[in-house]
Amino acid sequence: MRALRLLFVALLLPACVFTLAVLFDPAQRPAPATAVLTAVVVLPLWYTAGFLTLVSGLAAGRRRRTEAALFCVVLAVPALAVAGGWRALHAWHPGPVPLDGFRTLSFLLTGGALAWCCALFATAAGPPGRVPSPAAVFFIPLWLGICLVNAVLGVREGYAVAEEAALALVNVLPPAVLSVLAGHSSHRRAPDGRSSRSRRREDR
Repeated sequence: MRALRLLFVALLLPACVFTLAVLFDPAQRPAPATAVLTAVVVLPLWYTAGFLTLVSGLAAGRRRRTEAALFCVVLAVPALAVAGGWRALHAWHPGPVPLDGFRTLSFLLTGGALAWCCALFATAAGPPGRVPSPAAVFFIPLWLGICLVNAVLGVREGYAVAEEAALALVNVLPPAVLSVLAGHSSHRRAPDGRSSRSRRREDR
């Protein structure tokens, strides 16, 4: 399950960053160029996270061969996903991605997906037998900053401050609540799938 969680995050994270790049791009760059920007943002971030996960796994006593194999697979997946996405977009949709009519919905879905990514990664990267800290600790400040940037860009485009403030509140709350719920769920369940209560019984 740990490997599946990491692979799922490795696939979902580039899609989230790509969507945010499209939403924040006033120049409406072609989709392949946005995919290149996604690779520049995602790959260094994910490789750093993968290395920290490897170090955490080795420090927790996991097998070196297993951790090394998982590290190589997890590192390769987002690179292949971004390269495959760029090739597909270059062939089938070389122009800008039309998300203007679905901006708020796309923003909310991306926020929910990022909250889920944080919860899955916190569970997968945590040492065995220990409960990870809630994903909301990392996600909520990150998402709040993204929503504030979105509001500032909206005001610069001529929208009213009160309108952008209300929209920012709508954008912040659902993903933040989902992050809290996901963090609470991961707090109750250890990375091997057993609940923390079962762990405490065994420790006694």
